[in-house]
Amino acid sequence: MQQMLNAPNTRPSFDFDRAYYENRCRVMNEAAGNLDDGYNCERCRNKGVLYTMADDGEILSLNCPDCYNVRTSLRLLKSSGLEDKTFENFIVKADWQGGLLSTVKEFAADTSGKWLFIGGQSGCGKTHLCTAALREIIFTQNKSVRILKWVEGARSLKASVNDSGYANAADVYKGAEVLYIDDLFKGGGNSVSNADLRLAFELLDYRYLKGLTTVISSEFSFDNILRADEAIAGRIREKAGKYLLHVKKDSNKNQRL
Repeated sequence: MQQMLNAPNTRPSFDFDRAYYENRCRVMNEAAGNLDDGYNCERCRNKGVLYTMADDGEILSLNCPDCYNVRTSLRLLKSSGLEDKTFENFIVKADWQGGLLSTVKEFAADTSGKWLFIGGQSGCGKTHLCTAALREIIFTQNKSVRILKWVEGARSLKASVNDSGYANAADVYKGAEVLYIDDLFKGGGNSVSNADLRLAFELLDYRYLKGLTTVISSEFSFDNILRADEAIAGRIREKAGKYLLHVKKDSNKNQRL
């Protein structure tokens, strides 16, 4: 018998009970999970994953599309030490605090890709309100967030600006669905270095052009930023609009004191 040369490759066939594995997926999807991060997902029943069957019968686990962004963002808030900042536990003792709270709540319900900027007095609750807005966006709009704490994050990015990995590191913040820049320009006293200005413009210009939701807190007032760099200030003013907020310098407004 003549041997056949160059015979086409054939894949082995798999014989399996499709109904059995489909039922296994159904049972696993209906089982309750034990994730306890404050979010209840009816689709995956707090497992964080959904099970499906591949063509060859293998059971695959996939991230739940209804809660993956939420849970990832909540873990990020927790790792940043901000998980307990909510609208409900923001203490209002004066009219100016009530005004801030009302406006930030309105921003959090706005889905138009607006920006929020809160500048001014240290300790007045800027980080609390910005984080509370993030939580509301996470829970109601199922968006993923990134947090750039300016003192640590900007230092790290500037130190790697000439490294091959810089572009990827910067892109994490530039392209985030929602970006929170905490304490923009903090660490330089009353002045802003050229390196800080270049980094801020790179991040904010990209997000300005792409229409991406951005939240910014800073001890600098908007006028301070305007004097430092008109291009950055102009983008903040245009995208924030009525959500450009300022708390005048007054040590009596420092809630930490």
